[in-house]
This record gives sequence, C-alpha cells and structure tokens, in this order.
Amino acid sequence: DQFDAYTSLHYNTRSVNSSMRAAIRTYRISKQYTGNARKTAVNEYITKAAILNTNCVAMGKDGKLGSGIFLHFSRANHSCTPNVENCFNTITGCEMLHAVRKIARGEEITVTYTDQLHRPAEVRQYALRKWEFECECEACEGLKATATSEVLLVAEEEWVQRERRAGEARAKA
Repeated sequence: DQFDAYTSLHYNTRSVNSSMRAAIRTYRISKQYTGNARKTAVNEYITKAAILNTNCVAMGKDGKLGSGIFLHFSRANHSCTPNVENCFNTITGCEMLHAVRKIARGEEITVTYTDQLHRPAEVRQYALRKWEFECECEACEGLKATATSEVLLVAEEEWVQRERRAGEARAKA
C-alpha cells in the first residue's frame, strides 16, 4: 500500500532541523502521548518528516505549488548525467518525466537531485550531502580529476538545451 511505499523510502534524519524537532515535540504530540509512548511517537514523526524532506520534489515553477512525494518518481536514482528531466503537470497532478537523450533498453532511468550538473565533481558531491550518499555515476567516479571532461561537457550541453526548452515552454504558456 502507499503508506508502506512511503515509509520504505530512503531518508536522512539530519534533514529535520532542531526547530522542526522542537515543533514536533511541542505541538504535534505533547498532549496525545506521555512517557515512552511520547518518545516513540516523536521519533516516528521525525522519521516521517525526514522521509518528506529527503524525497520531496518541488511542484510547479520554482515550487510555487509546494512540494510532494510521488510513488514512483521519488524512487528514481540520481546521476550527474541524467537521462530524464522532471516537471510537475498541474493538469494531471503528476510528476512527468521527459527523456533528455536516447535511453537504451534496460538502462536505468535517472534524474538529477541538484542543479549542479555543470559544476566540478567536488561541488556536486557537496550538493548531494542532503541525501547521504556519494555519487558514483560516470561523471563522478570515472572522471573525478577533470571538471572539463567530455561527459561533463555533454551534461552541460544537455542542461543548456533543457533550459532553452523550458524557456520556450514558459513563453508559450
């Protein structure tokens, strides 16, 4: 069911800052639970907040419609050279994926978690710290030493093309 799918998503509890933790302790459950049950409930709420913070996606242009978790999209893996880009469709209420290059049969569908595609590997790794993993895509693993590698140049060109298409789409809207 959807709740099980949600709770099985990867999460980083450090994404829940101290003020959010305090709010959970104070407002969410202070009157509903006491003792060990309260401590357990606080931890469960923090885990749920961490799942949301780690996996949510901005909806609408610049996140104007908020953010959400999507059953399939939120499970997509990151690559610094992704083969799809995503955008929220306000009509269907779905997160849509659009291929940005030819995808081979059996190739994993990947997205980028950051807007750092055109940056050196070290900068991209730093931007990914929210998700608590070190990127091992081709651009980061095989070519860490050079920020001007062919793969990164291709990624940058793909990024430029996506930005151009997004601008054209906004102009039509």
